[in-house]
Amino acid sequence: FPSHDTQADRVGGGKTVTFAVSPNKTFEVQATSDLANWTTINATATSFSDGRLVVDDPGAGSVRFYRVRWIP
Repeated sequence: FPSHDTQADRVGGGKTVTFAVSPNKTFEVQATSDLANWTTINATATSFSDGRLVVDDPGAGSVRFYRVRWIP
């Protein structure tokens, strides 16, 4: 289960989110503000060799939840 490590303000609005996951793998990242309606923010995000998965979420507001799914 990936952990959500950091969240930083993104130039132009939203957030840049970093997760700790397995290295060199592809993931789908989804986000929601209400835990009912999920939106894919990146369908093919690839983690770095150190296990960081970094994605931009231009729609992030004050409350945001994420889920990450490994794409084999």
